[in-house]
Amino acid sequence: NPNPLRRLPSGSGISGNAQAPNGQYSNKWKSHVIAGTPGPFAVDCFNGRQSTCLWEKGTTSWFLSHFHYDHYIGLKKTFCKGKIYCTKITAKLVHHILGVPLERIGILLLNQPVAVQGVKVTAVEANHCPGACMFLFEPAGERPTLHTGDCRLTPSQVRDKMMPVLSKVRSQARLILDTTYCNRKYAHFPTKEEAAEAIARVISAEVASNPRVLVLVGSYTVGKELVFFKIAQALGRKVYIGANKRRVLKCLDLPAELRALATANDMETNVHAVPLGYVRSQQRMESILKHYKNKYSAVVAVCPTGWSLGSSDNGAARSSSISNNNSFISCKRKGKVVTYSVPYSEHSSYEELRFFVDWLQPVQVTPFVKLQDQEAFAALLAIASNK
Repeated sequence: NPNPLRRLPSGSGISGNAQAPNGQYSNKWKSHVIAGTPGPFAVDCFNGRQSTCLWEKGTTSWFLSHFHYDHYIGLKKTFCKGKIYCTKITAKLVHHILGVPLERIGILLLNQPVAVQGVKVTAVEANHCPGACMFLFEPAGERPTLHTGDCRLTPSQVRDKMMPVLSKVRSQARLILDTTYCNRKYAHFPTKEEAAEAIARVISAEVASNPRVLVLVGSYTVGKELVFFKIAQALGRKVYIGANKRRVLKCLDLPAELRALATANDMETNVHAVPLGYVRSQQRMESILKHYKNKYSAVVAVCPTGWSLGSSDNGAARSSSISNNNSFISCKRKGKVVTYSVPYSEHSSYEELRFFVDWLQPVQVTPFVKLQDQEAFAALLAIASNK
């Protein structure tokens, strides 16, 4: 998940009012450790000195929110520091892709509390990528902590998937929050479904005007699948998926109708799923087009990321939108390559963060991602204190 901000290596100092045991390292890495838990528990923390220090101090319960590299970095098949807790899909990926033995993995079912070292732990839907979850920790005699990992907190998702579990800790919990888009520049995103359907319509029009285009759709190791499947469905075609991504898809428990859309034959379809970095590189796309020069005359690329709303690329080749109905989609044309950027976001917009904090009313908010906009985060804290 290539986010230029990513995890906080240490506490920001903004919300440092929680007193946890083992303070010398809990305070330093407080966005990864859970106050009041044995060890303490660690979330998305497998790399370097931080992980080693926690292990030496007694941490044996490790939690992985989802299978993106910046969260599992440092996790290897030789892991022997206790047990990793995650959802079933993430467990499959950790085992089949990284080679971590199954006996080192504990599977958490969504909305079903379990006891881990005497602490009540509940995995909650995160609406991020397949297998992603939030963790609600409820240690006896301590305040509960909700760690969101990475999440998309749309009002409908909060109402339908999160409120039933989290209502009991309103006005009580510490919150460690995915602050990727805690910036007023990213106030609103379309829902993932709206974004995927909109770009599918745009790509359908491009293919209708030139059937000899190669459609390249950017995706992560895990995530963005909805975009290329929607495009394939709109075109009535399959989507070519390379070997590495196919290994991942086998772990995702996809419905049969989506599995049927995937092909390992790159010549069978003009819709290809590629790493997101490919559709950000003009040189790479031109190279791919050259490879298929006898079959295709142009490339139409799809770059699905929330960062597209804040792009500073406002050159003459770029238009701010492609139509009134799809005003959030931008287009850049250069040579034989057309790139559409769509704010398909698997992280919360700023207004979604405000909505969630206002509803949960946490007693403390700790950012999980380096802050771009201190004033925007201060406004979240003000909402949380408005009880």
